[in-house]
Amino acid sequence: MSTSTTTISTALLTALGITADQLKIAPDGEPRPQPRLLPCQTYTPRGWLQRHGYDARQAANFDVLTYWMHKRRDGEMNQGLCLIGNPGVGKSLGLDLATRYMGSVRRLDAMEIGSRYAENQDKALSIGRGSWGSGWHMDLVIDDLGDEPEVGFLNGVKRNYMSDLIRLRHHLWSDPAMWGDRGPCLTHFTTNHSLKALTERYGAATLSRLREMCRVEFLTGPDRRLDP
Repeated sequence: MSTSTTTISTALLTALGITADQLKIAPDGEPRPQPRLLPCQTYTPRGWLQRHGYDARQAANFDVLTYWMHKRRDGEMNQGLCLIGNPGVGKSLGLDLATRYMGSVRRLDAMEIGSRYAENQDKALSIGRGSWGSGWHMDLVIDDLGDEPEVGFLNGVKRNYMSDLIRLRHHLWSDPAMWGDRGPCLTHFTTNHSLKALTERYGAATLSRLREMCRVEFLTGPDRRLDP
């Protein structure tokens, strides 16, 4: 009885010009699965941060994140974020929320990348290419830039592998042939180190590439871990 009623109702509504898509049911009368909305399709940037408890006491930090989120959502921002600040000011949490607002993103700690490099150099650098089953187009967050071991060895030669990774990500960001349908693949960083310290560690050429592909912002405020 319920099947015939559903079939008649569907046929009647279709005759009136209402399609199965509009009804949100399949032609056989079964509910049609609906795509899951991204956070940026449901929340404002400020609403998304507040929903997840991001501390708005430091208004400047809040504004840094919401500005990027607004511009990225509206297709006007093709740079990642590099957040610099003292420990505990909300860099990692803020960047996690800002990037997840736009969808999925891969997140790795700089120390973890160092450990993987020690085990397998080629596999570690494949992170930058977006490999490991994720395809070539992948946004990437690297936490605590500058805390990883400074050098590794590739074929017995000492290399600054993080510098190599930044250069590779810049190449993917700057080459339209690598973009796919979503535009450039973005790279984001958090770090406790100053631009001067990062330049000394990775070299001026590498920092120039990082600053071109990322919007560098400085977060301030108390240590949220000690002053919750």
